[in-house]
Amino acid sequence: MPAPTRRSVTCEVHTHGLDVDKDEFDDRIVRWAGNLAAALQPVFSPTICPGCMSSFCQVTVPKNSIIYVLQTRCHAFWDATMTFVAADWTSERRHAVSELLRRTGAQCGRCQARSCCAVDMAKIVAAPSVFDLIFKLACSYVRIGAHHSLLSDKRFISTHGRWPTSAEQLFPYGAERTISNLVAQLTTNSCAEWVLFSLISLHRPLAFPVFMKAPNRARIISYLVTRFTACVSEFNADLARLRQPVIPAVRKRLVLRHIQTYQFGATMFLAICFGPDHSAEAHWEFCHQHELELFHAFDKMVALLPDDAVDKYKTMVYLDTQLWFMLQTDPRLAAEAGPPPAYIRGVVPLTALQDPYRALFQYIRLRTGKRGCQRPECGMTVHDKTTPGGFPRCSTCRAVRYCSRECQDADWRCGAVPHKAVCRILRDLSAFVPDAQGVKATEFCAACTEHAFPLEHVDKLIAWATEGKCTPNYAGGAKQTAEVHWFIVGDAVALKEPLPETSRR
Repeated sequence: MPAPTRRSVTCEVHTHGLDVDKDEFDDRIVRWAGNLAAALQPVFSPTICPGCMSSFCQVTVPKNSIIYVLQTRCHAFWDATMTFVAADWTSERRHAVSELLRRTGAQCGRCQARSCCAVDMAKIVAAPSVFDLIFKLACSYVRIGAHHSLLSDKRFISTHGRWPTSAEQLFPYGAERTISNLVAQLTTNSCAEWVLFSLISLHRPLAFPVFMKAPNRARIISYLVTRFTACVSEFNADLARLRQPVIPAVRKRLVLRHIQTYQFGATMFLAICFGPDHSAEAHWEFCHQHELELFHAFDKMVALLPDDAVDKYKTMVYLDTQLWFMLQTDPRLAAEAGPPPAYIRGVVPLTALQDPYRALFQYIRLRTGKRGCQRPECGMTVHDKTTPGGFPRCSTCRAVRYCSRECQDADWRCGAVPHKAVCRILRDLSAFVPDAQGVKATEFCAACTEHAFPLEHVDKLIAWATEGKCTPNYAGGAKQTAEVHWFIVGDAVALKEPLPETSRR
């Protein structure tokens, strides 16, 4: 549906009993949200009308300005929504609340007063589970409120009091219980993955240890395998129902429709293994003893992609590539995995890494994207910080952050490549690429080419970004191989160049 205009929003809030002057537009939205927040409590016996919640979603979600107002002026709405989503929802509780919501919706005078709302409400009441509808809407709001930016340098949004301002607001039952309850919901409500994705992406130090609890890890892996398998099965079933032979354009549309339906599971999987602030061992820890199971299920889904869609879904290809490389470290698993898929270098191919600026783009983003202390030996995350905001940046290059003067002084002098050796180089680079995290690879490369950024500087920055683990020697014209770039391409497993003819399609 088209995004609502200010006039249509005004009409909606008037309908829901908030008849005030037009100059008080924001106040009406806040009061409407406050009414919904009150109706979501108590959690296991809410009195919220599903139709009113649906109408509120339609008029607020497309408007970023309204979301900002709600985040700064109505914390009660977000707190109630997160408390509802993260509750311990057993099947009995879901059924009881669903029937309660169904009765509330059928009796809502505001929705019945408008014919369009009455029609929508009739459909909602007739739905198999009204609880699932409210849960989905609540998850979408929590994701919007929590997931403000993957690259945020702060623990929680604190500027102007934007929600969430504390761990207690985002984890109303404590981190362990909140996340465990959400993980338990995955089997019945896949939209719980929206919230889990935001938590692991923005608050990894708090979320990842809970994700790695044995019951949670087992449930997440089982969920991911089930989702990936379902994508392939449903595609094959729909393909079989079409008149044969199926033309490529029709097959592509069918593939992309199914991939888009299940894509978010892959996005959450990627965030768990390689999201912001991840450790080098994170993917090993999460996938341990399930590498082959995950690879086969995910590989079959990725293999559906047509050649001209691989670039659009390159994050999925990257994740599948990493899974394949993991299996190569164990001869038994490598044999069961089979030869490399044809898209094994779909994200960061060695041909692309022949370009020194493209390689620098990949490596510099890995290092400067960290939100914690940049001294490798420190390990302090932004969530360990006791004061608001992120860690201060180096005043010269503005590319790295430190938790203390002591860590900055130590990193300046020590390490495989001390910061002293690259600080001015980073400053020079930032003169024409102010934010490597916010530009595309093509834009980064074009700027470096235009300013003739020295290859000696490229080599030094790559060595610094990898703590001396990668020394490509572009300035000396060295050959760029998988062994040289294992830090990006995958674990230290050599591939023949070109791919063997046995590579799978």
